[in-house]
Amino acid sequence: YALAPGRARRCASEWRRGLLKSFIMGEMPAISPGKFVNAMMKGDYEAYRKDDMPELLPVFQVDTQTRQSPLLNLRILDLLQVTKNTGRSIDDRHMELQSIISYFESMGCPEIAVEKALIGLLEAKLIEAFDASVQELSPNQKMSITHSGQAHLRLATHDHIFFEQMAITTAIVDEESAIKLREIYLSKSQLPQRMEKVRRTFVTYLLEEDAHHLSVPSDLPKYESQRDLIDRLRKFSISQSDSPQKEILCEKVHAIVDWFDTARGFGFVEVDEVEGRIFLHAKTLRSCGIDQVSDGDDLLCDVGRNDRGIHVARIHDIQTDRSSVSKAHCKIVRLFLDRGYGFVQVNGGPDNAFFHLSAISPDDQDRLDVGVIIEAEIGPDRKGRGLQVKRVLSIHSSQFSDRSGIHHSVAISDSK
Repeated sequence: YALAPGRARRCASEWRRGLLKSFIMGEMPAISPGKFVNAMMKGDYEAYRKDDMPELLPVFQVDTQTRQSPLLNLRILDLLQVTKNTGRSIDDRHMELQSIISYFESMGCPEIAVEKALIGLLEAKLIEAFDASVQELSPNQKMSITHSGQAHLRLATHDHIFFEQMAITTAIVDEESAIKLREIYLSKSQLPQRMEKVRRTFVTYLLEEDAHHLSVPSDLPKYESQRDLIDRLRKFSISQSDSPQKEILCEKVHAIVDWFDTARGFGFVEVDEVEGRIFLHAKTLRSCGIDQVSDGDDLLCDVGRNDRGIHVARIHDIQTDRSSVSKAHCKIVRLFLDRGYGFVQVNGGPDNAFFHLSAISPDDQDRLDVGVIIEAEIGPDRKGRGLQVKRVLSIHSSQFSDRSGIHHSVAISDSK
């Protein structure tokens, strides 16, 4: 280990005192994210200890008995995240063990290293098997990333505090890097400057070790996310003081996605504290480790202002209650193409649901008309106005007439 900071105990105690004070006073706790992460990771200990906190996995840890990149755990989680995002069914959102092994063998990773990493991720519940009754790895077994795995992937690639603590508590196989990290932390400079150097040193160690063990193909689309992973980690080496300063209007406010068009890469949200709709760009999603949002999603975010206007500056969390979202068989009953919205009848019953055209891919929008059948994710309108289509999954075969009066047959088509 490089070194674990002695401030952990004080941080945890201060956090608990803040919670107690908030409970007595009946107010929301005002505790910085950094102190919260520190307390969550280390509690009353002098160092992060894996066995005492099974909810957290030292994602950069390597098996000293196996030739392995310190980024292998993250690379597996990233692969399964992409699989989950692109899968159209539950089965498609899982990936076979043999396919995972073959994927990383093409990068030069030995099969034994992948299997050991998968076992560790399974034990930590960062991934899960499609068939929970099968306890051992088998070639046909399928895997998927869990919510905990998604949280670890986001923290490890976007959260400075988490990354810093991993840097000073992870057992590093390169003795020179471990000594350098220790010397930086024990130096007499100010803590922010020390931690900035810690991040840079740890990033350098991770990328050099990864390049020593793996080689990511540069010309195959299926490895694009693996290449992007390196760029996300490199951002930890950039000084926060070098980042352009933007005005933050309000922090950690609740927002509702009015609509978001994945194809166009932007949408709008509504926040009670700010008048009017607020712009949300796909770059903001990616910078926060989020692949997509759906109409009606609840977000915890920061709102900022730049020379182009008011926008969502950062998303801390998606707080949508997934238990309230269900898959439904719907028929379009009203359609206002010029206004960009319509209504569907849900499961042939009395309930209708509102939808934005942004929930449907541009290629499929020309196929829409009254009477067309769609499969969609339906959830409550967060403003209490009824039901809303959050995402269109597919458009089914149906006869309809377009605005020219000519009848057409729509083939089954998967939307976004």
